[in-house]
Amino acid sequence: MKQKLYSCSPKPITASVQLDPPLPNQTAIFTISGALKTGAITTGSSGMTCPAEYFSIIGNVQLVNLPATYSFIIQILAASDKTLGCSIGTFTGA
Repeated sequence: MKQKLYSCSPKPITASVQLDPPLPNQTAIFTISGALKTGAITTGSSGMTCPAEYFSIIGNVQLVNLPATYSFIIQILAASDKTLGCSIGTFTGA
């Protein structure tokens, strides 16, 4: 599989995934981090100190069925649904 990763401009964050590429019926581990250019995270998950402009989060996602080509979209949203940061990863079958 070939992977194309890019950040959503102008508010990019960094995201990586292990297994690379992610596989059906496996657990993918996402590492997401960045420095927000506007806004701050005011409510976080356990182990996260808020408010924060810089963040680093690790999360497990259990995958089920995956098509030959798929994308992951990761967004950090304000309470108003305004995007504070985002990243997109597209995986394409051979």
